[in-house]
Amino acid sequence: MSKFNIKFYTASNFDDDKGSFIYIKCKINKKSAILLIDTGASRTCFDQGCLKKFFKKKDKITYLHQDIATYGIGEAEIKSNIIVIDNIKLGRLAISGQSVALTDLSGVNSVLEKSINLHIDGVIGNDIFEKYTTIIDYRKRIIRFYENEM
Repeated sequence: MSKFNIKFYTASNFDDDKGSFIYIKCKINKKSAILLIDTGASRTCFDQGCLKKFFKKKDKITYLHQDIATYGIGEAEIKSNIIVIDNIKLGRLAISGQSVALTDLSGVNSVLEKSINLHIDGVIGNDIFEKYTTIIDYRKRIIRFYENEM
């Protein structure tokens, strides 16, 4: 069973008893990215403004679905596109052909930038976590991904 350790970072402007956000630094199509870790999110998503950052003009973007309804906690319906990311690199863990929601994360970024001076490119959700045995070790600030053997 292969094991991949990915260092994560924490950010908070809250009192110690109110928690913090955790995020990782990674590569998306060989470009640097910051992704928030959200084990409660059912799907990995990226901000719609990231298309120019992660795809070159000549790149063909594979759209699986367009203008589908997605939802966040306490939010109304949001229209999203489902696209394929060819290469997500979390440390040594390479994920190919991952479908992700492309949506407007400007509201999330507005809150994060004002409160903790953090801008994210996207959110890693359960669609990635469920492919692996995943352990979040808060004391060591490492997320361990173990490849599941079939």
